Amino acid sequence: MVSSLDPATARQRSAVVALIAAAALFGLDTTISAYVLRRVHPADLFLVETSVGTVILWVYMLATGRHHRPARLAPHIALGLIEPGFAYLLFNVGLQRTSAVAGGILISTETIMGVVLGVAILHERLSARAIVALVTGVIGTALVSIGSGGHGQGDMVGTLLVLLAAAGGGFYLLLARRIPASDDVLTGTAYQVLAGWGVAVAFAAVSWPGSGSGPASAGGLTIILTLATGVLVALPFLLLNRSLETLAASWAALLLNLVPVFAVVSAVALLGEPLSVVTVGGGACILAGLTLLGLGDNHMARRSRSGSPDKVSTGRDR
Repeated sequence: MVSSLDPATARQRSAVVALIAAAALFGLDTTISAYVLRRVHPADLFLVETSVGTVILWVYMLATGRHHRPARLAPHIALGLIEPGFAYLLFNVGLQRTSAVAGGILISTETIMGVVLGVAILHERLSARAIVALVTGVIGTALVSIGSGGHGQGDMVGTLLVLLAAAGGGFYLLLARRIPASDDVLTGTAYQVLAGWGVAVAFAAVSWPGSGSGPASAGGLTIILTLATGVLVALPFLLLNRSLETLAASWAALLLNLVPVFAVVSAVALLGEPLSVVTVGGGACILAGLTLLGLGDNHMARRSRSGSPDKVSTGRDR
C-alpha cells in the first residue's frame, strides 16, 4: 500500500510544479513575442501585453480580496516605470531586430547585470563564487552576441537593445531591495505592471502618428497571439506568487533559471530558428553563471515581475 504524501510535502511539490510552469510560460512569451513582432510594431505589442496583463492582475487581485495598498506607492510606481516599463520597451524593440533564441538567452542576464550594478554603484564586495559566475556570464553573453549575428538573423543593434533591457532589469533588482518586506507581493506587482502600462500608452502615442498601428490588419492568428502575450505577462506571476508562499526565494530563483532553456526550445521548435554551437556554448555559460549565483550568493534572492529580497522580478527573464 502506497502512503500518501504529507500536506507539507504535497504543497512543496505543487509549488515546484507551478514554478516550472511559470518558467515555461515566461520562455514561451519570448518566442510568441518574436513571432508577433514580425507582423506588428513594438508599440502595438507593448500596449496590448501590458493592457491585458494589467486587467488580469487587477481583476484577480480585487476579486480575491488580495489588494493590500502599500504604505508608499511611489517606490512601486518607480520600479514599474523601469520594469516592465522601459525594460519591456527596449526588449520588444530589440527582439524585433534579433532572433528569439538570442533574445531569450540574453535577457536572462538581468541578474548578472544586477550584480555588476551592485559593485559599480553600491561598491558591494563579491565572493569568489560570484566573481566566477560574473566572468562566466560575461563570456556567455559575448558568445551569444557573436552567435546571434552569425546566422543572418541577428542584428547588433537588436542585441544591444536586449542587453540594455537586461541592464534595466538589473537596476530594478538593485532598487527593489529597498521595498519593505511587509509590502504585499501581488499588490506591488499589480501597481508595477500598471505603471508599465503607462509607459506603453506614452510610447504608442508618440510612435503611432509616424508608424501607424498594425494589429487590425495583421490577421486573426497574430491578433490572438498578441493578446496571448498579455496572458503570459500575468499568469506566470500569479503562479510565481503562489509558489513563493511555500518555497524560499533562493529555490525559486534557481528554478526560474529554466526560463532561457524554455525560450530556446520553444524558439527552435515553433519558429524553426537555428542553433549554432557558439550560441549553445554561450547559453550554457550564462546558465552556469546564474546557477552559481543562486547556489551561493544573496544577489539571487530576487524579489518578485515586486520587491523585497524574499520575493522574485517583473522582468522577462522572468
